[in-house]
Amino acid sequence: METATPHYITTTAGQIRLWQAGHGADLVVLPGLINSAEEIATRLSALCSGWRVIVPELPGIGGSANIGPSAPEEMASILAEALSWLGDGPVVVAGLDLTDILASRLAAKLGAKASRVL
Repeated sequence: METATPHYITTTAGQIRLWQAGHGADLVVLPGLINSAEEIATRLSALCSGWRVIVPELPGIGGSANIGPSAPEEMASILAEALSWLGDGPVVVAGLDLTDILASRLAAKLGAKASRVL
């Protein structure tokens, strides 16, 4: 099983920490409220052969900058900026627990780069 590694991306709202594991097509997973981003990235890399799993820590959690209270639309914009290095896609976006709404907003911000929302 591959270990997830942290990456730090600077956005206009501050630093965002992403965890990455695996190789292949991009799968961005937004963590829910009970699991850490690192734990999710490590587990999913073992289960998702053929995927590069990317799990960002949401603003204000873990190693990501605290931007204060924000609406899902604002958080999606920050995450889209942090994920701009992914290239042209395709990217699958998945939300766990209560981040499913945020996943939909993030996919909209990514535009044609996002191929599916789970």
